[in-house]
Amino acid sequence: MNEWVKTGTFLGGAILSIAVAFGASYATAPGEPPEYEKVGKAYFPDFSDPFEAAALEVVTYDEETTERKTFRVAQVDGLFRISPHDYPADAAEKLADTATSFVGIKRGPLVSRRSAEHERYGVIDPLSDADESLRGRGQRLTVQNAAGDVLADFIVGKALPDDEGVYLRRGDEDEVFIADLDIDLSTKFSDWVNADVLEIESGDVKELVVEDYEISGSFPELSISPTTLLVFDREESSGPWTLEGVDEATEQVNRAAVNGLVRNLNSMEIVGVRPKPEGLTADLRLDPQVVRSQREASRIGLDLIEKGFIITEGEKPGEDELLAKQGQVTLKTDDGVAYDVYFGDLFTGTEFDVEFGASGDQKSDEKGENSSDDSNGESVSGDESDDGKLSSLKSRYVFVAARLAADMLGEIPSPPEKSEPDSDTGETDADAEGAGSEESESEPSEAEKARENYETAKAEYDRKLTAARDKVEELNSRFGDWYYVISAQDFEEVKLSRGDLVEAKEAEPADSESPNEGGTPSGTSSGPSLQLPGLDTEPEAEPEKEKEAEADTKPPATISGADEGEQEAAPVEAGRGPAESGDESDDTKSENTESENTESGDGKSDPGDANDGETDGSEPESDGPQEEGEASERDPADS
Repeated sequence: MNEWVKTGTFLGGAILSIAVAFGASYATAPGEPPEYEKVGKAYFPDFSDPFEAAALEVVTYDEETTERKTFRVAQVDGLFRISPHDYPADAAEKLADTATSFVGIKRGPLVSRRSAEHERYGVIDPLSDADESLRGRGQRLTVQNAAGDVLADFIVGKALPDDEGVYLRRGDEDEVFIADLDIDLSTKFSDWVNADVLEIESGDVKELVVEDYEISGSFPELSISPTTLLVFDREESSGPWTLEGVDEATEQVNRAAVNGLVRNLNSMEIVGVRPKPEGLTADLRLDPQVVRSQREASRIGLDLIEKGFIITEGEKPGEDELLAKQGQVTLKTDDGVAYDVYFGDLFTGTEFDVEFGASGDQKSDEKGENSSDDSNGESVSGDESDDGKLSSLKSRYVFVAARLAADMLGEIPSPPEKSEPDSDTGETDADAEGAGSEESESEPSEAEKARENYETAKAEYDRKLTAARDKVEELNSRFGDWYYVISAQDFEEVKLSRGDLVEAKEAEPADSESPNEGGTPSGTSSGPSLQLPGLDTEPEAEPEKEKEAEADTKPPATISGADEGEQEAAPVEAGRGPAESGDESDDTKSENTESENTESGDGKSDPGDANDGETDGSEPESDGPQEEGEASERDPADS
C-alpha cells in the first residue's frame, strides 16, 4: 500500500471519529430547561377581560408580629363587601381598574427554579403553614371571577434596586422571574368604601345641637360631667345662627366657628369599622327581641364600654339612653332628618388595626402620654418610631344614628275653617257666593280656593314627610350595624366648647360729637314712624323739668291732655313745620291729631298717617324744651 492510500485512510478515520464524537456529545448534552421557554410570555394569557373580576384578595405577613393579614373585597349576592367584617364597598369600578393592571403581566429573566431559594427572593407563600420560616414571605395577590375560578394569582417578592422590577412567581409555580409590575392596588379601607360619614351639604343644616359632657373613670365607677347644651338655629342656609340662652347684651354667636364646626362634621371620613354587638338597634337602644336576659344586656354593655359608650336609663321610664365618652352632636337638615353623632374612646394601632381591629385595639389615655391633646406635645395622627416610620395611628370610635325631625319640615297645614251661617239670614259664605252672577258662578268660591290650597299644601307636606321617613330608614340600614372609626385629627376639629362657639360682643363706641346723645338725632322728627325697638329717642329734659320728665311714664295716648304751654315751648324747626306739606290747614291737623289720640287710647299712630309725611304726637314728649334746631311735634300756632 502506497503512502497516499495510507494517508487517505488515516484522514478518513479521523474525520469519522470527529463526527462520531460530535454526534455523541450533542446527543448526550442536557437540553434547555423548559422554564426558559416561559421568558417573555404572560403569566396568565387567558385573563384578558378585567370586568370578569368579581373578587380581589391580598394576603400579607407581618414579620415583626408574625401575623397574617387578609384584605378581601368580593361580590356577594350582587353587592361588594370587604372582609373581614363584610362591610359594604363601592368596589365595582375600582375592582375593574385594579384587575386591568393584572392583565398581560409578562415574565422577565428567570432567576431561580428551586423552592429552597424562595426566602432569598422574598416569595414564600404567606398562606403557607408548611414553611416554618418567618422571613422572606411575600404578598399574595389573587383575582377571581364570580364562579370562584382563579383569573390571576401572584406572589410578589422583593424589589430590585433602581426600580428594575420585582421578583415574582405564580402561586402554583416554583420558578421565580423578574417582572415589571405596575399594579394599581390599594388595600386601604377608605379607598374602597364611601368614606363620607354623613353625606350631607353644610347649607342643608338648619339646627345644630351640641351636648358637651365627658364620661370619666373605669367601669363600674363612672362619672359624668354636667352637660352643656347648645342649640343653634338658622332660617336660611346663609343666614346668621342664633343660640338659645345667649346673653344678647354681652355675647354673640361666633358665626365663623359654628359654620366651621358644621363643615368639619360633614367632612369627617371613615377610616375603619367594627361590627356593632347584636341586640343593639339602629337607634342605639337595646332590642327587647334579642336582649332577654341580664347576661345578654351585660355583654352588650361591656362591648360598648370598651369603645367609650354607655347605656343609661332615659328620662322616660323604660327608655334607654346612649351616652358617649366625649359628648355628642346632632345636625338637623331641612329635609326632616336628624343625624346623631356620638364620640367614643380614643385608641391606637397600625393601619390594619385601625381599619379592622384584627390584632386588638389599644386604648389611649385621654390625658396621658398618648393623649390626642396637642397641648401634651403628642401628634394626634400617631407615634413615630426611631426610623421615622409611622408605627401607630390614633383614632376614635363613633356611633351615628338617624331619626325623623318633622319639625324641620315646617308647620302641618291646617284645613280651612268651615263658614258659620249668618245669624240674620241663615246663609253661609258659600251660599252667599252661590247667589252671585252667572259670571261668578264659573269661578271657584273663596271656600273652594281655600280647600284647594290646603289640599295642595297637605299633599306636599305628606310627600316631604314620607321622603324623610324613607331616608331615615335607608340611613339606619347603613349606620345600624357598625361602630365607625374616625381619625383623632377629625375629632379635634369638631370637639368645640361653648367658649369656642360664643364670643363676647364688642361694645358699640359712643358718639361723643352728637349734641343729642341719648335723644332724637338732630334734624329728624321724633314721630312713631322712626321709633326702633329698644332705642330711646326722647330728648333730654332741662334740669328744672327733670322731675316732671321722670314722672311722665304714661302711655303716649295721655299726651293729648298735655299742658299747651309745654307744647308751645318747642319751636318749629325751620323748613320742617306742619305747613310744609301744604295738604291741610294747621287747624285741621291739630283736630285730627287730638281725635286720633282720643279714639285709639293706646297712643299708636295710624299707619296711614305715615303716608302724609306727618307725625301725630303719639310718642311721649319731654316736658322740657327741645334743643335748638330739633323738629317740633306741633306747630305753636296749633295751640
